[in-house]
Amino acid sequence: MKLKNSQVVLLNGILTSLSLDITESSARRRFLREIKDFVEDVKETQTEIQAKYSEKDETGAPKSINNTIQFNKEGKKKANSEWNKLNEEEVTIDVDKGNEKDIQTVSAIIRKHLSEFEKEAKGSFTANSFDYHEDLSGILGALASK
Repeated sequence: MKLKNSQVVLLNGILTSLSLDITESSARRRFLREIKDFVEDVKETQTEIQAKYSEKDETGAPKSINNTIQFNKEGKKKANSEWNKLNEEEVTIDVDKGNEKDIQTVSAIIRKHLSEFEKEAKGSFTANSFDYHEDLSGILGALASK
């Protein structure tokens, strides 16, 4: 099963934030173990990009104001380009008989979440809502194609 890095991170965030019954929770936990290394790799690379392109404080660390990393115009442009490339990279999650049922359960969880999101967002869809909806739809497509 192939997912973009951005989808893996989104999936991780959604799944960890949901309150689920015990069966769904067990499947979620096992699935999160499957994607853990991918999520960590993305976060580490994001930190490297910040360190490379951000403004630096007097110690050489990324400069932060109110917990926001500071970039000059050129640094922000380069960082955004790197982040876009990182987010578009595809990773492969192996599907086998051992995790197939968990993937089906996660797919059902995402379908339910997407349905609830659509009800909540009805009439107030924004560009961000559209992106979120498209990402979830893409995740569902990947989970279904396993």
